[in-house]
Amino acid sequence: MFEDNGETHVLDIVSDGICPCCCIGTGHLGVALELVGDDILFDTRWRPFEPNPDMPRDGLNRKTCRSRKFGGWERSRALDAQVKQTGASACLTFHYERMATTPNTFASHVLGRLAGEAGLQDIVVEAIFRAYLTDGLAIPDPDVLADLAAGCGLDQTVSAHRQPLASRPWSSTSFFPC
Repeated sequence: MFEDNGETHVLDIVSDGICPCCCIGTGHLGVALELVGDDILFDTRWRPFEPNPDMPRDGLNRKTCRSRKFGGWERSRALDAQVKQTGASACLTFHYERMATTPNTFASHVLGRLAGEAGLQDIVVEAIFRAYLTDGLAIPDPDVLADLAAGCGLDQTVSAHRQPLASRPWSSTSFFPC
């Protein structure tokens, strides 16, 4: 049994903005936290997970990448259909047909960290999920990320870090302390 001592508890979430399973899990977590209400307080912190840390900066053609990863395009599409159905049961809409590439997600994690420093990490992470999984946007693109940030209230933070979003090393997570 969990006993609350009146303190705010830290809830670390390891996730990636292109992972539909992470998005589904986040949706279920949100429902669970609503059920808990204000009885137990949580401070969520999003931690980076790069499923493809060696991905080129601009990503790879999604069909080619997923065909290699899952043993063929038809197998990839079958898996997508299963995940899409699971997402729909959690009121999430995934549009795989809008995703031209499997992107490098490092820059989106940088934005997530900047959002955390501004106290806006939850809303920015949700915007990143939606940008890729629903809208099919190119999330390594600094302009796309800047638009997402602006829509979440991070205008000045991103203006100060636009160059870092565009130029950080692309295969290292050393930017993120544990």
